[in-house]
Amino acid sequence: MKLKKNVLKLIKWVSLFLVAIVLAMLTPFIMFFVGIMTMPNPPTPEVKYAEFPFKLEYELNGEIFVVEDILICEFDGFERLGTAGTYRRWNSYLKSENETILLLDVRPLEEVTERGTKILELYFSWGTAGYYMGDNSRNAGGAQSFSYISSKYQKVDGEVGYSAYLAEEAWEKYKIRLISWEIADPIENTFK
Repeated sequence: MKLKKNVLKLIKWVSLFLVAIVLAMLTPFIMFFVGIMTMPNPPTPEVKYAEFPFKLEYELNGEIFVVEDILICEFDGFERLGTAGTYRRWNSYLKSENETILLLDVRPLEEVTERGTKILELYFSWGTAGYYMGDNSRNAGGAQSFSYISSKYQKVDGEVGYSAYLAEEAWEKYKIRLISWEIADPIENTFK
């Protein structure tokens, strides 16, 4: 009887000891998770929607093309990025409802490359909505650069991806170059 009590007592203490060890090991992770989940959102923008009329001029095979449209930018709440914290999320799209500013549909021209991909289209990337909406946080990004032309490609397995050609490469391969980009200035926004 006494042996049975001692064995039960030992099992109880060993169990408590193991639970204490597991809790000690998990405590930093639990505290880290709680800290992230209770982190406050950054300030909310005062201006949450704006329209930016633009005009893009480019050359393709010696012919000049002009695209005019309106870039719409809007605040889309907050997103938590784990240890990177929470940031303001912005959306941008064209009033014309086009997905991109298409410069050249390459599908009829392009063969599968040595890397097993096929270029689908070349397009102009206007930059990030955060930039135009006056968000100077590190996650807001910036405006488009004329140093490259964006591309959309497809792998042999069907997966679609995005890349870019340096401006010189795009000119050599497709005879395409950007001439000018005129767009309304980014707004001055305040955040509360």
